[in-house]
Amino acid sequence: MDTAVLAVGLIVFVLSLVATVGGRRRRRTTQKSPEIRHVRAQETIMLRHTPAQVWALIGPAEHASVLSANIVRGFTVPGTPTGVGQQQCFLDLHGNTSIIEVVEYEEGRRAVTRAISLDRLCLCARCTR
Repeated sequence: MDTAVLAVGLIVFVLSLVATVGGRRRRRTTQKSPEIRHVRAQETIMLRHTPAQVWALIGPAEHASVLSANIVRGFTVPGTPTGVGQQQCFLDLHGNTSIIEVVEYEEGRRAVTRAISLDRLCLCARCTR
């Protein structure tokens, strides 16, 4: 596989899996509610590989450590189904964890996920925290 094309595909996939909640913290005197920002990312790229080959690489959580420099380990949460309802857990270099859940799934075509648990997971290659 072409490494550059694969890297682009991985970045798009990982960013679509994990949306981080960010922004500045503000002092609130009346009510403390978390600031929530919804992020939707969609990307289309052409690869010289079949969809089955691409999904075989990017689908399993266990491959996350190969596809992202900051992920140490990824695994499917035991007892969760394949497809809708599947949960994947990721551990980054700093010991932070993140769990995502698949909410929509078209085999070999797309997966829509939501973050269940975010512990400031850093996916960028230039992370310095």
